Amino acid sequence: MRKILLPFYEIPTMAKIIKQLTIAQVNNAKAAEKIYYLFDGEGLKLVVKPNGVKTWVFNYKRPYTLKRTEKLSALIQRYRLKMHVKKRLNFANF
Repeated sequence: MRKILLPFYEIPTMAKIIKQLTIAQVNNAKAAEKIYYLFDGEGLKLVVKPNGVKTWVFNYKRPYTLKRTEKLSALIQRYRLKMHVKKRLNFANF
C-alpha cells in the first residue's frame, strides 16, 4: 500500500537541544548595543545588558495557575556556576 502525503502535511521536528553554558562563555559575554540572552537550558538564561550588567532569569510555569512567569536572580559580578545550577534544580522541583 502506498501512503499519500497531502501538500499541507508537515513532518514534526525535534525540540532544539541547548547545551549548558560554561564559565568561560559567561565571563566572555560582553556588552552590546542591545540586550541579548545566553540560554542555559531548562528555563535558565543569562541576560547581558548594554551597560555590561549580567542577570540570571529563570522562566517557569506556576504549579497552580499554569501561567509562565520569570524570576530574576541577583545581579552577578562573579559567576558561580554550581550555585545557579542548584537554584535551577530547586525551582524545577517545587
